[in-house]
Amino acid sequence: MSEYQQYANNFPSLVAADADPDPNKCVCKGSGWVLSQLDSWYQCPCHKGMRHPEDDYDQDYSDEEVVELLLLKEIREDEALCKPEEISDYPEDSIPF
Repeated sequence: MSEYQQYANNFPSLVAADADPDPNKCVCKGSGWVLSQLDSWYQCPCHKGMRHPEDDYDQDYSDEEVVELLLLKEIREDEALCKPEEISDYPEDSIPF
């Protein structure tokens, strides 16, 4: 068995050994998850039920944020429709003053 495989097999027991109900003393710092050296997430046995750190697709937005996102979308759509060369009826150097 390779050193990496041993580390991966032993890491959950290391997390369990260092887990503490006090978030300030726990290896997960109260987040409920611990990242190993092999870039794998392990759930803390003391702080289960917390959202996974990489789960940002299920993000909840407040009403203000929804309104702001809709306004930004509308602005981008308007900018895509409004092109400067279509606004002017005159060639670039022949604008009358």
